[in-house]
Amino acid sequence: MEGNGRLGLHIFVTASYLFIGMFIFRSLELDNEKAMRDQMIQEIQAFLANSTCVTMSELIYLVGVVEGDVRMARAVVENRSISDTWDYSGAMSFAITVVTTIGYGHLTPVTTPGRVVTVIYALIGIPLTLIMLKDIGDKLSNWITRLYRVQYCQRTWINRTINVSIVVFVGVNVTILLPSALFIHVEGWTMMDAVYYCFITLSTIGFGDFLPWGEDLLIWNRRLYRFSLYIWVFIGLAYISLIISCISNTIVEKARSVERHTLTKVEAELRRLRQEVMKYQRRSQDITTNMGEARSPSTPLDVKLMHYKHVGQDNNAFVCSVNSETLHVKIQKNTDDVN
Repeated sequence: MEGNGRLGLHIFVTASYLFIGMFIFRSLELDNEKAMRDQMIQEIQAFLANSTCVTMSELIYLVGVVEGDVRMARAVVENRSISDTWDYSGAMSFAITVVTTIGYGHLTPVTTPGRVVTVIYALIGIPLTLIMLKDIGDKLSNWITRLYRVQYCQRTWINRTINVSIVVFVGVNVTILLPSALFIHVEGWTMMDAVYYCFITLSTIGFGDFLPWGEDLLIWNRRLYRFSLYIWVFIGLAYISLIISCISNTIVEKARSVERHTLTKVEAELRRLRQEVMKYQRRSQDITTNMGEARSPSTPLDVKLMHYKHVGQDNNAFVCSVNSETLHVKIQKNTDDVN
């Protein structure tokens, strides 16, 4: 019942979070969508008014053609060359987005064999990539553990704060700030767009609304640029894996600390109870000894307690004695006196 209650609470919190996101994003994006739609309608109507030779059906057909690859269509209209999408660099980019589950959606297989191979390739490549990223995260975690042992002063919390700040500073610079500066320089993005792209990529959300093409670079510089991006993706994902590993280790260590503290308290309580039991045993022994000495100090084992005259058909007398070891009452017959 407790597990079902926890599961129900998690479902409720997650569902509530999703509904909150729904209302927030709707309020932020809906008005802009309506404005863009109105602007697009005005521009299409103006184009048709100025181009009387183009009919609506022809325009719809042209939009459908362009919809397949807007980047290629723009290059054709501008009469400029464009590299093949499925060259070695593009194919490598597609393979990385598959195994890392980023999935920008800008490059997809359109042939049936390509789609079948993509499914098989993902089923094998995704687990392999996750294992590799976990191993890299564990290695980085070991390095961070060594860094945590560095002492700058006598206060533990100051040392931990400095070490955590170093890890966060280096990680944010390598995975976010330096790549953002590169994208600003090569792609002409704003700082917000570059940081947004870095986060969306490394979190494997991968909307695909921003893509680093590097079209203004020379061919060899473009290949080097894309290769650098591949390395950055794996380093960034490894850093995210490191953060997850550190959080997991912290939770496990905290649980072990609580367990050790609980065991210490239980052991201390058991020792206290054991001492109390021994104390009560000694008191019981003392009370028993005192009672025995008070009854018969000279004969502690076999004590003659009383002379009892039986009232019956004859006047024979009986002596009742108690054995102190077995507490067994024995009756001894005598004619006159008690021995």
